[in-house]
Amino acid sequence: MNGIACIACLIGASLFTGCGSDQEPADQSLPSINVAVLDPTAREPVGGNINNGSFLIRRSGNLDEDLQVFFEMGGSATNEIDYKKIGRSVKLTPGMDSHKISVGPIADTQNEGTETVRITILANDNYSIGSFSSVQLAIQDESPE
Repeated sequence: MNGIACIACLIGASLFTGCGSDQEPADQSLPSINVAVLDPTAREPVGGNINNGSFLIRRSGNLDEDLQVFFEMGGSATNEIDYKKIGRSVKLTPGMDSHKISVGPIADTQNEGTETVRITILANDNYSIGSFSSVQLAIQDESPE
């Protein structure tokens, strides 16, 4: 099942209830990390109007400690060229169960068509990766004809 269809499961109180996922986290003592798409379509700014796309990194389990979550960006769009710079990690502070990552398209004059931005959670000893480890959104081109 894809990350877009299961966003309600990530935001809801129980993790993955009704999402059709049979996969359990590898280590129940570690926090589990998942990623979802909040806004699946971004558009290059035209006339000052901008529409950002966004991802949500979600932690379940122990929320008592700081947790650095590592990821990589991919897809056909290029970080810092097609959209504003997105780093390689986010820090979840104690009590924080999620972090929103905005994808801000950068206007250009190239006719590129629709491009994709993919985020993939990377393995780390401090967390397990849940069923939703990679999702993508689209950047629609608004280049002048």
